[in-house]
Amino acid sequence: MRYKIIIIFVLLSSHSLSGQDLEQVGEADPVDLSGSLSLQTGYYNTSLSYNRQDPYAFSLMGSAVLSLYGWQVPFNVSYANQQFNSGNPFQQFGLSPRYKWIQLHLGYSSMSFSPYTLNNHTFLGGGIELTPGKFRFGIMYGRLREKQQQLDGQYSSFHMPSFKRMGYGVKLGYGTSSSFLDLILFKASDDTTSLQSSEDLAVLPSENLVLGISGRLQLSNALSWELHTAGSAYTRNLYSRATEDGEEYIPGVIASLFQPRHSSRFSYAGHTSLHLQLKGFSIKGTYKRIQPGFSSMGLYYITGDKEQYTIAPSLRLFQGRVSISGSLGLENDNVKNTKAVTTHRQIGSANFNWNTHGAFGLSLQYSNYQMDQSAALLDLNDTTKIAMVNRNISIIPRLTFRKENKTHQITFFANSQGLTDYNDFTSDMSETNTYTGNLNYSFRNRDNYFKTKTGLNLTRLNTALSQIRRYGITLAVGKGFFDDKLTTNFRTNYSRNEVDGASAGYILGFHFNSGYQLPSGHAFSLMLKVTKNETENMRFSENMARLQYTYRF
Repeated sequence: MRYKIIIIFVLLSSHSLSGQDLEQVGEADPVDLSGSLSLQTGYYNTSLSYNRQDPYAFSLMGSAVLSLYGWQVPFNVSYANQQFNSGNPFQQFGLSPRYKWIQLHLGYSSMSFSPYTLNNHTFLGGGIELTPGKFRFGIMYGRLREKQQQLDGQYSSFHMPSFKRMGYGVKLGYGTSSSFLDLILFKASDDTTSLQSSEDLAVLPSENLVLGISGRLQLSNALSWELHTAGSAYTRNLYSRATEDGEEYIPGVIASLFQPRHSSRFSYAGHTSLHLQLKGFSIKGTYKRIQPGFSSMGLYYITGDKEQYTIAPSLRLFQGRVSISGSLGLENDNVKNTKAVTTHRQIGSANFNWNTHGAFGLSLQYSNYQMDQSAALLDLNDTTKIAMVNRNISIIPRLTFRKENKTHQITFFANSQGLTDYNDFTSDMSETNTYTGNLNYSFRNRDNYFKTKTGLNLTRLNTALSQIRRYGITLAVGKGFFDDKLTTNFRTNYSRNEVDGASAGYILGFHFNSGYQLPSGHAFSLMLKVTKNETENMRFSENMARLQYTYRF
């Protein structure tokens, strides 16, 4: 029976083999399969004039890991409401075998050379990483993006046409994990022939060359230094005219490896940090600078036009019972002084945690986000100037009492968050203050598998337009039977809303779930949920039920 299941899942699999050490192949079991199959049916009913879910639902789901001589292949399949999905069979399959200091990447894989060149971008192709001794070498080639044809001549943000994108990268370095220096080259370009009538499309083919340096130096047992930087030459439109002598858009060193065009621009990004690690104390300082427009086709996303200074200390006292940590950062944009104004940000945070030998514990959290602007190319207009501070503080005291297998815990959570706007023209409409308080009590008895929890909550939001208040209560009870093989849980919650002192509705909910686990890997679960909602404009209820069977092998 198990081998029949193996054959079915292999035919439907669509994922990649994780990296495996070939030295362990001979020691591993030839074939092994582990995972689960589940069958689920559900019911939904509402007093609304429309259904927010399907009234009747049915689904079949399976996930498994197939092991072949130590190689692991994860995959999953699902069938829901007459729709079958196996993750596009045979479309994403890859493996990354490893033997001593050699690792291959075949099929769909991802590799990382540095934070600003190639960083865990998925590609379809091949790659190899070699680390004999202190030598560090990596190379990859493959398709970074599949073409996507325009549908019926229509362009929309939901289906943007895209060219097929191919790329390759090389990393050459020397060192160990604690001290190393890597030199990186990455180049990628769009295939202009991959789309029909590509010159008439709203998207344009691009090309990119990135050169990077990545390194780390262990200066002493406690002090280390890191540097990661890259320069990127990016052509936004391959149809644009190539530059001629005297037209300098790209540095000469990169121009020898890259055809500059009138749509080509060069920018760089990088960061460096110094980290001191002592017993009970550490501090790390980081400087980051990313020029506007910096991009690499080996990255999924990066925020440009940013200069940032950050310092982050941490301290542990009294054998770790007290921990204090924080960070302070200064950030600004307009790094090339090409904007009308410069935006400045100051970001600070602090955390305090105290665990006593007794029942008492305390956590404190504070954060401050400040943003303002200064004149750059133009004088600053007071009516549009941004100057605001967002403060957030949380206090979380707790009491925990343990006796044998019984645990009582009382937790109080208080939070205050406020936005202060220093622009006199906008402060009346933008300033807000939010106050939140939660008081919770929980009890667990491991002898008879009984647990309960109750809580009170209150939230108040003050704005220029109104004052909103929400308060409520939650009660939960759970009990296990037959050595906790049968579990039952019930929860009810009630919350009421008020706007400017007048009632604005409520939410009342009841939730029940139960599960039974058999020793042979079979399990059953039942969920029932009833919710009643009332707002200023409408009143409705929703009822849900779900029955599920699961088999784990």
